[in-house]
Amino acid sequence: MRPVLASLTAPPRARATPRYGARPVVVVSIAVGAVAAGWAVAYLAYAVHLAWLLPLLILVATASLLRTGQTLLDRLLLAAGALVGTLCVGGLVFSVWPWGLHPVALSGCAVTGLTLASVVTGRIPTLPRPTLSDGLSVANGVMAGVVMAWPVLGLSPAVRLAVAAGADDLGRHLGLFDTVRRLGGYLYDADVPAGLLGYPQGAPLVYGALDGFARSSAAEYGSTLGALDHYFVWLAVGYAFLAVTLTWGVQRLATAELDSWRRLVLVTAVAVAMLMTGLFRLAVTGYPGAVLGLALSALLVVLACRPGGSSTETLLMSGALVAAVGFVFPPFLPAVLAVVGTWVVRQWA
Repeated sequence: MRPVLASLTAPPRARATPRYGARPVVVVSIAVGAVAAGWAVAYLAYAVHLAWLLPLLILVATASLLRTGQTLLDRLLLAAGALVGTLCVGGLVFSVWPWGLHPVALSGCAVTGLTLASVVTGRIPTLPRPTLSDGLSVANGVMAGVVMAWPVLGLSPAVRLAVAAGADDLGRHLGLFDTVRRLGGYLYDADVPAGLLGYPQGAPLVYGALDGFARSSAAEYGSTLGALDHYFVWLAVGYAFLAVTLTWGVQRLATAELDSWRRLVLVTAVAVAMLMTGLFRLAVTGYPGAVLGLALSALLVVLACRPGGSSTETLLMSGALVAAVGFVFPPFLPAVLAVVGTWVVRQWA
């Protein structure tokens, strides 16, 4: 009886990580070709106005090199958090180099970094299959995103302006988003109103970079209403990301095996919270940093409680998420540092 119980309670064996088996010269040659192809694809996609595909490809490529997480959504969400943290830290360089947030430059650097990571670690890109829980999390995110995007999808221009005027801080964040996007990085000592410099610039940097990919352009908008519409869309994307993260997190943190009904109850509870609590008001009143910071903090908490990977990779992921929270919404920084510190102490013990 005892061996049977031991086999039932023992953690599952980790699958062998696929690694390169070719000679170093062959691996280096493939890596150089992959980097060159990545830069070429980025330039061509930008030239034909398909640059919006590049962030999706970079996200999938990053997820394929991670080994933390057992499902497809595990990898994608953690990869998204790592990319946000990398972009926020990289913004310190992007703000001073001549290309700013140009989609080709960002994509080329991402491809180069991912290729080097693959060569150094020896990891071959691979992805797990999606699961039912992944689909439920994505469904909640789509629902929350569509509701948030309703001002752009279903209201007239005059009503959209009225919605923006009635929000608490939407106008300031809109100005910060547009200025960061046009200047191509953090504002530093830019000639802008002093009130804008007091806001965290991580979320405007992330949304500004994504907007350049979506528009395949670094030029200015044709009108103020165009900038407002784009900003509404990115607010919806951020809120959808929060909904997906929370739904995924409550399912992953569940201590018992979830049957279909229990899983549905958890997912429904998160959906209700996203639409009928202060979370929704936080989003519609124009606080993108708080919304994105909540999502990143939730990712970090779930990662610390259910690592599911090597300690080194978990530590690197945690560092990227801490950096992301620090740039996006610093008030959450003490809490996430406490979470990471607790995880480090437990691992040390």
